[in-house]
Amino acid sequence: MIAAPGFFVWNPARGRPQFQHATYDAAVAEAKRLAGECPGEEFFVLGAFERFKRPRPDADRERVALPIDLDDWIPF
Repeated sequence: MIAAPGFFVWNPARGRPQFQHATYDAAVAEAKRLAGECPGEEFFVLGAFERFKRPRPDADRERVALPIDLDDWIPF
């Protein structure tokens, strides 16, 4: 299993998260702390469950030697 890149505490009323917590427990503790300081506001703990990454478009690119010279083939 790949380690999660981090966890975030998000309050929809206050914009995007500003800090990345290293562990789930640290993010939960921060969400509880913030909820205690801001009655009536919601704080969500967000984390990554899966990661997908596409390689660079040219990562697997390989030049192939052509049997003809394309400059000779172009008709104009």
